[in-house]
Amino acid sequence: MTLRNATALFALVFVAALPIHASAADLLFDPLNGSTRGAQNGGSFEGGGWKAPTQIRWDLGTYVTEGGFSVEVTNWDPSEASPQHRFDKQHIINMYEAESGSPHDSDTTTPKTGFWNVRTGAGYNGLFKFLSSTAGFVERQETRNAPPAGPIDPAQTYEIKVEWTAAGRITVFLNGQALVTHDHGRAFAFRHVFIGTDNAPGGTYGPQHAVIDKNVKVWGAAGPAQAAGPPDAGGGEAAGS
Repeated sequence: MTLRNATALFALVFVAALPIHASAADLLFDPLNGSTRGAQNGGSFEGGGWKAPTQIRWDLGTYVTEGGFSVEVTNWDPSEASPQHRFDKQHIINMYEAESGSPHDSDTTTPKTGFWNVRTGAGYNGLFKFLSSTAGFVERQETRNAPPAGPIDPAQTYEIKVEWTAAGRITVFLNGQALVTHDHGRAFAFRHVFIGTDNAPGGTYGPQHAVIDKNVKVWGAAGPAQAAGPPDAGGGEAAGS
């Protein structure tokens, strides 16, 4: 074997030995195939993923000021007549700046903190509402989204992705298609990931049942938590709709 061939073979073996998702920008990858790296509360591992209810949560250990999140979902029926709906407001996918994982707590702390939610239920156009904020309910934005390509098929797998910029723009995607962008004009600082449900007050809020989540990913640039208070002191409906 020549020196050149030996060098090439070594390089090939070295690259093959590197872990998948080894990029410096990748902050979390959890396939949820039989186990999780997060803190699990209920549910079961089946169908190649984690089946809700109730919750898995992860602490990234750093605040993500620019980046993204994605998860694959299957056995998912967000239609208005779905038997999976057990609550009026189901925050099935979420990220929070604060550890509490509650939009209500995000609004009562000083300073107010940021979050985003994917909310399903019988009244959300057969898909979901997307909510986002950098400061509690004060400047929260929320948009109802309908399926862009016809009703959701529970037998199919869908990717839900959220990406945000350092300038405060956040976009939610379904299978790569952008559904809506919210422009907040100030930076986010997300650290805590919740799937299944978050920690919003029980009763009205809770998990959508039987949804299977796979391949949770978070990537992006780390930065400090927001130190400034909210941009103003008015507005914002506590519960949303």
